[in-house]
Amino acid sequence: MVDVNFHQAAEKDLMISRRQSFFNSTYFVSIILMLTVGFAYGATILYSKGLASKKANMDIARDKEIQGIDSVEVNKLNDFQERLDSSMFNLDNKKNPEDIFSVVEKLIVKGSYLNSLNYDSVGNKIEIEVVADSFRLAASQILSLKKSDLFEDVSITESKRDQDNQAVFKLEAVFKDKQEI
Repeated sequence: MVDVNFHQAAEKDLMISRRQSFFNSTYFVSIILMLTVGFAYGATILYSKGLASKKANMDIARDKEIQGIDSVEVNKLNDFQERLDSSMFNLDNKKNPEDIFSVVEKLIVKGSYLNSLNYDSVGNKIEIEVVADSFRLAASQILSLKKSDLFEDVSITESKRDQDNQAVFKLEAVFKDKQEI
């Protein structure tokens, strides 16, 4: 047993372990982790660029659709829906707008005339535009509406003179809650 050289055997084992240890070394693990992170980063960049191009295409498609919408037709549909809702409200509550017109006609002061009348059945109010020779008639018109006991609130929302130097004023009058016309 004297011939056994333990030193050579240990060196041989060390050489074999050095050859095998590269794959078990921290260098190899670090390189694999770096490659994995780099691949994930590259994939993320490519994916985000793909999403950005899809978003740009969708924005273009949305803009084309918006341009294709006819605003005049949308306004017509909206107006029709509002009229339909108002008519259904009047039918459900048994309100007749014609009665409003006859009541307001009786309350108009001599020397003035209606330029427009808007009856809001949901808000239970009227908005009228009256044209008169003077603002004194405007004051008389407000008193006429207030004295009628049909309205709880009468107010001027706008007043001016037109090109013929006539007084033009807009009134808003809210009907009393329990008022039946």
